[in-house]
Amino acid sequence: MADDLSTDKARLVCVPLKITVVLEWWPTDVSRTLSSRNVSELERADKRALAVPTSLTTDSYTLGYTMRTTNHRRANHDGIDVSQHLRDLETLSKSKYPVQLMLGRNAEGMFRLESPSVTILEFAENGRPSVIDVSLTLRRASDAEVNVGLIRRVKGRGKGFAKKKG
Repeated sequence: MADDLSTDKARLVCVPLKITVVLEWWPTDVSRTLSSRNVSELERADKRALAVPTSLTTDSYTLGYTMRTTNHRRANHDGIDVSQHLRDLETLSKSKYPVQLMLGRNAEGMFRLESPSVTILEFAENGRPSVIDVSLTLRRASDAEVNVGLIRRVKGRGKGFAKKKG
């Protein structure tokens, strides 16, 4: 198990779900879109339009890799199970929790996993996938948390709110 959590591999970690998806080989394609400032133009009478910065676009990563078992005729070999890898990716993409992207020893931040694109290239003798081509899109998770729930009813026009309870 200590080998699976090796710090020299790329991995996705979701602590609340206790899932760590380890990419056995480094991704072949890693592209990053940096966040930038959106600008809107305000019309002004008898003047040039004024460009006003508004919001930020989200930071995102796109990872592409091929996952295969060491012996592609057997679906599980040397601890690598492609079917379990697919189930973990599906669980993470449906989850409300963000994942932490780790590239080696570097924590790149918290991201939301969008629906992964998976192409099954080969099947094992037992009919399970043994070689898959995966493309993941990760968008930076928002820091905002909105507390929702029942609102307590206040009686008496708010009298006594400042009183110290004691």
